[in-house]
Amino acid sequence: MPDSQSPYDPSLMWRPMMDAWAKAINQSGASEETAKAMLEQMNRYMEASAPMQQPMEKMFEQSLKQMNMPTRSELASLSERLTNIEMRLDDQDAKLDDLLKELKAVRVLLGEKKTTKKTQRNL
Repeated sequence: MPDSQSPYDPSLMWRPMMDAWAKAINQSGASEETAKAMLEQMNRYMEASAPMQQPMEKMFEQSLKQMNMPTRSELASLSERLTNIEMRLDDQDAKLDDLLKELKAVRVLLGEKKTTKKTQRNL
């Protein structure tokens, strides 16, 4: 027994059984027939549990509302709104960059006109 495991560890008595179970599952799942059978069972389970999915979702939504927590749909809506705001801010940033470039160009033109007026006065 490794030093890190306590003799009073309750999982010690279950570990050999769990290891044997995992080994058996891995071996049985290795055959094609077993894999097909497991797939069929999973499909039957999914079909049987489908009618319960919607009532469970409603129950969870009600529980979340009682705890003042957002639902998945509310979070998705908020995410869409934030994405829209982010895109609009990016557009505004691009427009401001364009305006700054135009303003610099105007300043350059005005600066050239001032220097030409000064040189004309000096002549």
